[in-house]
Amino acid sequence: GKVSSVHAVLFLLGASLLACQKPTGSGEDVGVKRKSMGEKLVSVKLKVDVVERDVIARLAFYNEPTKPAYLEKVKVCFSGEIESDVFRIATGGQPAAYTGLLAKRRAPTADDFVRIEPGRTLEVSVPLRGSYKLLAGAHQYQVVYSAYHSEPDQSDVWELVSNEATFRYTG
Repeated sequence: GKVSSVHAVLFLLGASLLACQKPTGSGEDVGVKRKSMGEKLVSVKLKVDVVERDVIARLAFYNEPTKPAYLEKVKVCFSGEIESDVFRIATGGQPAAYTGLLAKRRAPTADDFVRIEPGRTLEVSVPLRGSYKLLAGAHQYQVVYSAYHSEPDQSDVWELVSNEATFRYTG
């Protein structure tokens, strides 16, 4: 599907602004970008498991203990399915094509967000294989969760990026 010019401009504006930010964290948090929203921080950790022929992404969205955080349900795979291209998957520098749902969506309303209480973690597991084209044969893949989020009744858009996880898959 095609992205409207308004969405494209917003995406490019958000990407330009984010390019100026310094990544935070050290040690095991390398690769985990956090968004500071006032005093609160949200982070996401990614783990990928191969179970028989399924490739399962396990996401843990953590809200620092200050005040509630809100994330868009469709962008955190809250339904247990991938409804938006939120993973960057590659093998040997070649990206895996997103084959999942493409939909033009209205601006999110309050019902489109999940609330994460201070100090709590939202955990979600989703299958990757049905939404991304993995190559035939045995390959080592790198995957990162990356999505632009907003908050209820606010126009700010920010990117939430996970650590890089790897998995080996034979298709």
